[in-house]
Amino acid sequence: MALVRYLPVFAADMAKLQSFDFSEPKLKAIAPSMPKIKASWAQMLEAWERSTGGLLETDGYGVSRTRKSRYDVSIREIQQVLPGISPGGMDIRAARRYIKWMQDVSPLAIGTAQARLKYFKHLFKAGKASGLVSANPFEELSIKTPAGANEALTYQSFSKQELIQIFKHLERQASTDDWLMRWILLTAGCRINECLQSISPVFHSTYGYEIFFTIFRVPLRIYVST
Repeated sequence: MALVRYLPVFAADMAKLQSFDFSEPKLKAIAPSMPKIKASWAQMLEAWERSTGGLLETDGYGVSRTRKSRYDVSIREIQQVLPGISPGGMDIRAARRYIKWMQDVSPLAIGTAQARLKYFKHLFKAGKASGLVSANPFEELSIKTPAGANEALTYQSFSKQELIQIFKHLERQASTDDWLMRWILLTAGCRINECLQSISPVFHSTYGYEIFFTIFRVPLRIYVST
């Protein structure tokens, strides 16, 4: 019945065309706008997966399930932080709220928070290209690494007092074999596999109480792996 009221307008527009009047039709001015698509997060994820070429384990190319699972975790997280907000309702204000939550409330490391932000940039870029959303609210946002954070994440060697405490604890808690292996790892800086594959000729003793060792590589030797 709602269409009936447009018939006189439609007839008038057709009469204008017949008289070679190609001005703006009145029907366009009074017709309601097209309903907007309310995209879901599942559709956004599907659009992103499609933009990468598919799923590696299924299609032979594209992204791996492990990488996709990171996007799944990020989507579940933002749904908990911003309940009721769909991708189409996500604006810059909501995006900033999510970033503030990651920085001030969540226990996420700075690198993990930066990765989360990158995931949503990719999701909304793919969603915008697919027509699911009209904008990418995360596009211009960023999470800066705090000053001094890189230095704090670098490896810091143990002090003399810390090593003394570690050795005392290991001597009480571990067997001789375990204690020796951990002692090698602490002092030599080698990988655990290199330590496990050490053989007796690398160990030397002086005066019965000092033990030192040299680690060398023999390319053709078959090493023990257990």
